[in-house]
Amino acid sequence: MDINGLRKINENYGDSYGDHMIRKVGGILSSVLTGEIFRIGGDEFVVLWENIDFLEFRKQMISLREALEKEQDCVVSMGCIWEEKEEDIHILLLLVWYSRQSQLVLYSHSGHI
Repeated sequence: MDINGLRKINENYGDSYGDHMIRKVGGILSSVLTGEIFRIGGDEFVVLWENIDFLEFRKQMISLREALEKEQDCVVSMGCIWEEKEEDIHILLLLVWYSRQSQLVLYSHSGHI
């Protein structure tokens, strides 16, 4: 999950408001989800679960979407994946990291950085 426009929020309203948004998103995540929540970047979060079935995972993703939709000042981008088989956590985290790096490269080439 990534908080959209955090850089602009910091520029327009100050770093303290940006920090407030980070805490707000973290609070929403921890109030809705049962997984382990990690902040992996300035405005990026990853949530990992052990032993969760697909129906419960889907239910939590719907609850998260609904909770975030109630927050008018909080816009995020997120993706999710559920795997039936057990995966090596190190490989999953590397995939998240590489995915984010490729997004940064594409963003850079589009002239936004």
